This record gives sequence, C-alpha cells and structure tokens, in this order.
Amino acid sequence: MMSRNTSPSFIDRLRSQADYESFFAYFLFVDVVGSSIVTLNIKQQIHKLESFYSTLRDILHPMFYPAVTESFEPRYWNSTGDGAVFCFTKPLDPFRLSIALRKELERYNMQKSSPSEKIELRIGISGGATLDVKQADGKSAPWGRGMIVARRVMDMARPNQILCSEWMTNDVKLFNLSFRFYSLGEHTIRWGDRVAVTSFLYEDEDIKLDNTTPVDCDCAEHATISSDKM
Repeated sequence: MMSRNTSPSFIDRLRSQADYESFFAYFLFVDVVGSSIVTLNIKQQIHKLESFYSTLRDILHPMFYPAVTESFEPRYWNSTGDGAVFCFTKPLDPFRLSIALRKELERYNMQKSSPSEKIELRIGISGGATLDVKQADGKSAPWGRGMIVARRVMDMARPNQILCSEWMTNDVKLFNLSFRFYSLGEHTIRWGDRVAVTSFLYEDEDIKLDNTTPVDCDCAEHATISSDKM
C-alpha cells in the first residue's frame, strides 16, 4: 500500500509538464528535389540550395523585398540541410508560405535555361498538439505527432506537389473557402500509422497548383477515400 506522502512519479510529473506546455501548431516541411543528385557537381548542388534559401529569406523578410506583400510569423523554423521546417500557430500560414515559395521559384526557374539549374520543391503540411522540447543548447524546439506526420507526408510528395493530412482540410476551409484539396487516399507511414493524404490545389493570376499525381508511397495497402476535389 502506497504512503500518502509518496511523491509524484516521473510519469505523473511528465504528464503534468506536458499538459502545461502543450499548444496547437501547424507544420510545414519543404525540401529541394534532387539537390544531391549524382549528375550535379558540388558547386551546382550548393548553388541550388543557396538559391532556395535566398528565396526563402526574401519571403520571410518582406520589408527588404517589396515584391512580397504578405508577412509570415513562424513560431519556429530551422534549416534541414536541403530544406526547412516551419511551425505556425495560424492554420493558413503553411499554405500561404507554400504558395509564396512556389511563385517565387517559378519566376526563378523562368530565368534558367538548363533543367539542372531549376529548383523543384516537395512540401508536406500537418498539425496537432505540440510540446516545446529543450535542446542541447538550452533553446526550445517544437515536437509532436503533427510535426512527424508533416515530414512523412512530405516524403510521399512528388516534385512540385503540396501534400497535407486530410483532417486539416476542413479546418483550413473554415478560414479560406477558395482553398481546394484532392484526396489521394489513406497510406501507412512509419511505425504503422495511417494517414489520409490530400493534395493542395490553388490558382490565381500568377500560378496554378494542380498536382494530383498519386503519392510516392510503397505501403502495402492504398485505401482510396475519394477521387474528387474536396
């Protein structure tokens, strides 16, 4: 029989801390397709990545870049080497950033004559309950299932495809009715987790995002939800 004075267990303290520090966030993972392809020499690979980060810098700091009219305020972002991860607290921000990135890189690619010089992206978006976790340098970084799913969804994206977990579609459409999504079925990601995936569709006077190519997934079962626009 436990004493009344027994101190809280480690699990109890962890749960209490998690409840206190948790918040809801939306994540975007992006990487440069083929940045390390063997047909490119090191200088070409580095140039692609530097051009991507230069474009990203211009978008994130519109006060220094008049062509970008929207501002983005990520709660956290960091480089992943050949791409980046973003944490937002506003549901539309991952999609707005995706659109801005694609627009700016379309302009960049139009100035390049060689396919090897052009930059293609793949993007994954998801969200959920999130915790701040202290790193070795003492700074905090977000962590949670939504962040993991965003990465796994990105891994399934084809070049120039923006994928997101389906549960986000209804949430996002509450804030922007013009956003459309195309269901690409339910897929198994790492550790057996099942995720319904959609492709983000968007069109304005500058760009059209309509990539509904089946995902790059080798899971055993593909339980198709729908083939219609949502």
